[in-house]
Amino acid sequence: MSYESVETVMRRVADELIRPRFRALSEGDIDTKSGPHDLVTIADVESEKALTPCCARLMTSPWWARRQPSTTPR
Repeated sequence: MSYESVETVMRRVADELIRPRFRALSEGDIDTKSGPHDLVTIADVESEKALTPCCARLMTSPWWARRQPSTTPR
């Protein structure tokens, strides 16, 4: 996978998952991770899920392989 194709995927994710929610989140679209000031939105979670497979193919670091989106809100 080339860096150009990563850019294409990032633009698609932004267009489909992030931009439509910009300034349009409802209360149910916002959660916390590790504490009350550590906010995460549905756009964060969905975009990370969409980008992880693409980026994982490029990244060889053990850190990236272990990095998974948090699916359990706290």
